[in-house]
Amino acid sequence: MDKRADKKGFNYHVKVEHNMWNYVFYISFLMDKTKSDYLGFETYVADKLEADDISWFPLHRFAFFF
Repeated sequence: MDKRADKKGFNYHVKVEHNMWNYVFYISFLMDKTKSDYLGFETYVADKLEADDISWFPLHRFAFFF
C-alpha cells in the first residue's frame, strides 16, 4: 500500500478509503433494515454475511468506483 501511486500510504487507506468502522456501520444498517427493502448490493452482502462468506470485502485487491 505504501508504494501506491497516490503516496498516501496504508494508514490513509485504512482510515479513509476502507475505514473498518464503515463496514461495521454498514453491517449494522443491513441488520436493522427489512430484507424486502434491500437494494441489489444490499441483498448480495446480506446473503454473504448469512453464509459467513467475506468475499464481498475488498481483500488483497483494489476496487475503484468512480
